[in-house]
Amino acid sequence: DAGGSTLSLHIGISCGAINCMLIGTEKRAELVIMGTPLQDATICESLARPGEVVISCTAQDFIGEENLKVKPRSPQPGATKVEEILSVLPPSTVDLPLSATFGDDINAFVPDAVSHQLETDGSEKFMSQLRLISVLFIQIPLDSGLDAFKFCDMLQASFLSISSIVSSYEGAIRQLIVDDKGTVCIAAFGLPPKSHEDDPHRAILAALRIQEALQKQIGKQPSIGVTTGHALCGPVGSKERHEYSLVGSTVNMAARLMGKADGRILCDKRTYLSSNRRFFFKVLPPVLVKGRMVPMEVFLPISESRESSLAPQRRLLYAAEKKLQRNSGVPGKSSFSSRDNFIVGHNAERRQIDFLIHILSQQKKGSSKSSGALERCVLLTIEGEAGSGKTLIINDMLEHIDQQSLRSFRTFAYSSDSSIPFGGVRAAASRILNTLLATKNISLRSDQDPAVLQSALMSLLPPKIASMLHLLRDIIPDLPLFPDDSAVASTEYGDARAESVIQLSTLLLLESPFDVFVWADVQWLDSMTWSVIKRLLKSLPGGKLIVLSYRSGEKVNEHIQVTPEDRNAGLVFQLKLSRLSKPEVSQIIANISGLTLDCVDSQVTDLVYDFSGGNPMLAVEFCTEKLNSRAIVVSNGHCQLHLDTVGGSAAGPDNQTSLDSILLAKFDSTPTTDQLIMKVAASSGRHFSADMVASVVKYLSKETSDSDIEGSLVRLVETGFLLKREGQSGSYLFRSPYQRDAIYRVLLGEQKRIIH
Repeated sequence: DAGGSTLSLHIGISCGAINCMLIGTEKRAELVIMGTPLQDATICESLARPGEVVISCTAQDFIGEENLKVKPRSPQPGATKVEEILSVLPPSTVDLPLSATFGDDINAFVPDAVSHQLETDGSEKFMSQLRLISVLFIQIPLDSGLDAFKFCDMLQASFLSISSIVSSYEGAIRQLIVDDKGTVCIAAFGLPPKSHEDDPHRAILAALRIQEALQKQIGKQPSIGVTTGHALCGPVGSKERHEYSLVGSTVNMAARLMGKADGRILCDKRTYLSSNRRFFFKVLPPVLVKGRMVPMEVFLPISESRESSLAPQRRLLYAAEKKLQRNSGVPGKSSFSSRDNFIVGHNAERRQIDFLIHILSQQKKGSSKSSGALERCVLLTIEGEAGSGKTLIINDMLEHIDQQSLRSFRTFAYSSDSSIPFGGVRAAASRILNTLLATKNISLRSDQDPAVLQSALMSLLPPKIASMLHLLRDIIPDLPLFPDDSAVASTEYGDARAESVIQLSTLLLLESPFDVFVWADVQWLDSMTWSVIKRLLKSLPGGKLIVLSYRSGEKVNEHIQVTPEDRNAGLVFQLKLSRLSKPEVSQIIANISGLTLDCVDSQVTDLVYDFSGGNPMLAVEFCTEKLNSRAIVVSNGHCQLHLDTVGGSAAGPDNQTSLDSILLAKFDSTPTTDQLIMKVAASSGRHFSADMVASVVKYLSKETSDSDIEGSLVRLVETGFLLKREGQSGSYLFRSPYQRDAIYRVLLGEQKRIIH
């Protein structure tokens, strides 16, 4: 009885011989049980009403009539309801030793989220979190009527494929079960310690690859449901027996979509909205699922779009599709959009870029005697935190480049690309080859006749590149296999093949018509792409430009070897975008509200600046949401606070999802001690005392010392989570209230109570 509500269970029991299978490897394994008793127990459970226990005839025979008082339960022959227990049998246990494959190591059965927590501080108190995750329910189409050994072999092969694919995108296997619903594997993206801002994208990528892999392995496509949302993630159970579980409607809806998929992949709306810049989707008719009163919107992912121009977090600055509405208090509605075709601030950086483009343009026109003519290509790096405006700066630069009749290409790297060799070269190579093939009215399609495609490329490409066509599928995996590829490719392996593909990639880019090569978010590039970029820097002639943008704090400089001579010769420009000043934030408010700068009330500027900390993305989103919720109003030509409604959420639900995922991905990358400090500090508020936090942290984690805490605070300032309060020794504050709120939202109510 909890809070006046009584929870009743209905239970089914059976017994008999079962098959126990250890599925997986020494790194990730599951104990799977199956057999007739499980099916009988499921039937009995369905016959039991709330508060009842129904047992099968085999269970009744095993227990003995003298120990139970039962009553038949129709319509299932032999199923009986337990009326009374006449005597209690002594408990017994069955030993199930691990096989030689796993030895005595139980780590294969422990989820990464658990082992990470136990390895770092040994504490379970704060293992449970309310997290934003993407969930996959995968129904493996295996015939349960197969011979047990054959079934086990096919299940092992299927699980290894699924586990390998999920791990390659840094997801986690939650569970593998065989029951009345079939053989189901549950996976999740966004669990600690590996959450990412693009977890919905990773989930769909994994689902597409799993579908392809199982089709090849067992000749059937799995049914997969994918959902995104908040769920309780953590240990559930008692001291005697508990497991790491995912609980919430997000998890339930993934299972419902799997049940409706019928050999397809079905996604919910939130997953679709988070990934529709990266994939082509088909919108399907809404479906009615258990647990929902209204039909659920569903979407079918078709394929990945590598040419997408905006990553999910970048949509925060280009929100044309978000028709945010506010009730204006008069008939009809007015709306404020956070789409802005302007750049506020960064004027010095833009002047440097304009000067550089002018030099390149003059050099291309043949004015080699003009001052500033360069003998080698130029490297431009743009560094800034998430939301600082790197993409806007690059967009502005590319527009200027087009006006100067220079040709450019741009490719975005994503966090899932770091494990994909040559992922940062694929889009450029595809564009170069498609441009050439367009002269013969063909393209790089997977269904293109291989012989025709090979013949066309051989005639269009320089001989040195044409001789390496058998390596092209290492860069563009979707290409068809050329007729003589297998024989040639088999002669190259390992490092020698990698070196050949790097050489091919470099030659393709050197022969391209591009003047400007742009790689955005290079902190996520794979090592092979970095090798190509390094060679381009040495090989591209004057009049060419390589642009690399990346997030502050990422280890990118180890890939970019800049010498003082190159910098002095004007071959390297390194820009670092700073946060906006308060007047610049005021200008953003004026632009969004359609007013001039002098019409923005200083209280509005203070509110938006205090929340955003000068981060352009946070300033735009916060201001837009507050205008639409009427916490900020435009009245009589002035932008001012509506004092009755200043509180409320920091961002709309879609924007909050994107912002939370960015912050939590960064949060997960920090050491566990740093995370605990931030959780305690977030419970205190935006401002906090280091002494107070240290006292609480040492109480919660006995192993943490004062020096550990001091080191953590230094790191948190360096990584941009915290700021030292000026003039107040030992006092800190979160850089942005939103950072504090996002971390506080991760905590469960009981954890908050303990900290408070």
